[in-house]
Amino acid sequence: MLKSAVCVPTIKDFYYTPHRGSFIGVHRVSKFLNDSGFNNKLFIFPNMKKKAINIDIPGELEYLRPFLENEKLLFFKSYKRFGYEHNYCADLILKDNPHIVFISCFAFCYANESVELAKAIKNKSENAIIAIGGAGVTVFPKFFEKYDVFDFVLPGDCESVLPEFLNNIFNLKIKVQDEFPFIISRTKTFKTFEQFSTVLSSGCPKKCSFCSNHLTSGRKIKTVDIEKIIKELRNIHSNKPVHINFEDDNIFFYKDYFFEVLEIIKRTFPDAKFSCENGIDYLMLNENDMKKLIDSGFKQFNFSLVSTDFTTLNNIKRENNIEHFKQLTEFALKNNVKVFAYFIAGLQNDTFKSVEETINFLTNMNAIAGISPFYPVPGIEGFEDKSIFEKYPPYMFCGSSCYPWNNSLTTEEIIFFFDMVRRKNLCII
Repeated sequence: MLKSAVCVPTIKDFYYTPHRGSFIGVHRVSKFLNDSGFNNKLFIFPNMKKKAINIDIPGELEYLRPFLENEKLLFFKSYKRFGYEHNYCADLILKDNPHIVFISCFAFCYANESVELAKAIKNKSENAIIAIGGAGVTVFPKFFEKYDVFDFVLPGDCESVLPEFLNNIFNLKIKVQDEFPFIISRTKTFKTFEQFSTVLSSGCPKKCSFCSNHLTSGRKIKTVDIEKIIKELRNIHSNKPVHINFEDDNIFFYKDYFFEVLEIIKRTFPDAKFSCENGIDYLMLNENDMKKLIDSGFKQFNFSLVSTDFTTLNNIKRENNIEHFKQLTEFALKNNVKVFAYFIAGLQNDTFKSVEETINFLTNMNAIAGISPFYPVPGIEGFEDKSIFEKYPPYMFCGSSCYPWNNSLTTEEIIFFFDMVRRKNLCII
């Protein structure tokens, strides 16, 4: 039997959220390989080592050091490694002598980690076959093609790319799968419940200029077949109540479908609780929807607000309705359900005043603010020229780097707002 390994490299960053580390994409690849006759082993290294290790901050991020050392700021204090050192990861991967190793670069900003892991594998086994894929590869495959440690660079989704690739490499006869698979991942066990994450859809027809969703998943939305969900839920066993987090971007384009899925889950897990922590487009909901979601077991609402400034929103092609946001937030709070609202700092045309007003608005609404410093992804509007992504190291394109890519806010201003949000949230929580 052919043996394979699929792995998510160790992450280096200022922070990592373990219960959001579902990595549905690599689970899809792993399932595809197993279904295709491979004996596959899955390694999600950021989730395999519980304690993060403090490491030296990269030289290109030295501009952040004064903020890290400022005890008065509620900012990050250290740069960390989440997962094992790359040589140890390589030992684990190569232990069973896989015929092929797949590395997943799920975000371009972590491209360095993918290269480092591949180098560690090649140093231990020159004949190891390494293929790399994932969202980070799909948006900028040429970046990875220049490294000789990768035998194959595979942009695109696994169901459409892997059949032809594996057929050619191993002389197999795997058929292309058009259907979107259902994957549910156990992400963390808490004292009183178990958390799972899943994705029911992919693709986005919207054209928000700051978003890369369409580059990796296309404009057309695909959803998982209901029968697949019913079948897979039978394989989930838990001795504790379950909490299921849906990581979809646009599931409320298909509200009836989503409510049907919730009903199916509740028949299997009557005490289940739910969330959509990747963010909900609140414009797709009304109070009746909110009531149905609350009654079904939603413990919180994570709304994607982006900004309250009309000029900023118009420039990035993002619809908004502040009165509607207020209405839904007030409805949730009256029903004792928390509201988290995500906004971006450092968008084109942002000003100090516009971001400050967004934060104050959320504070007055008693919504918990989630600040995301703007970071570019290769190919989004304004960053179609990808040469800039070779000029700077990939980790500069992490949100946590707080770099002023649009020259609208300075690094100091972005971190000032980061600190402000954390302080105001402490008063709300």
